[in-house]
Amino acid sequence: MASGYVASSTNYRLESDSVNFGGGFSSSTNYEIESTAGEVATGESESTNYKIKAGYQQMLASSLSISAPSNVSLGSIDGTTGGSVTGSVAWTVITDNSAGYILAVRSSTNPALTSGSNTIADYTPTGAAPDYAWSVGTSGSEFGFSPEGTHVVQRYLDNGSSCNTGASNNSDTCWDAFSTSNTTVASSASGNSPTGTASTLKLQAQIGADVEPSDGTYAATIIATATAQ
Repeated sequence: MASGYVASSTNYRLESDSVNFGGGFSSSTNYEIESTAGEVATGESESTNYKIKAGYQQMLASSLSISAPSNVSLGSIDGTTGGSVTGSVAWTVITDNSAGYILAVRSSTNPALTSGSNTIADYTPTGAAPDYAWSVGTSGSEFGFSPEGTHVVQRYLDNGSSCNTGASNNSDTCWDAFSTSNTTVASSASGNSPTGTASTLKLQAQIGADVEPSDGTYAATIIATATAQ
């Protein structure tokens, strides 16, 4: 995305200006106000082909949106033999904020995957970084995620064998655990309107062959939050 400025020097940069007869910025202990006076034909307007924000104040505003994907079913696991199931969910973030956005995810419970009082543990990476390859032993049962997309943050990039290093985003790599606190999975330092950018979470649950799991329908509520930078 290219950036343009109406005026700049070594000390300042003006992204936009206006021709009017009054206005400016003022503040007190109780308020701050920025105003213009004299502009005509200002405001927002749109059709099926365009959307325009006319006027200095309108142009300064930015928008941010995130898609709402449908629920995802990972399928079932035979508790007598164990096994794993996979699925994916994607969120598209659109913003015209010149500083970009941050996308974070969290689970509503700890552990994330539950069936009443029964739970499946969150995935446990072997070190501080995510695991390049999914690894759960025959005596373990775990649930985790791997982010994919053009805006995935460094923690989930890899060099072909390790995560949080390199610049690749190979498929089905860099597995991590959900937390009830936000974990940043994608970010951008510039806007991406109007097309937006999709980030995908690959999901995986595994029950080890030596585990006797409790029967039930297990579910996880994953919350995605997009914020402007």
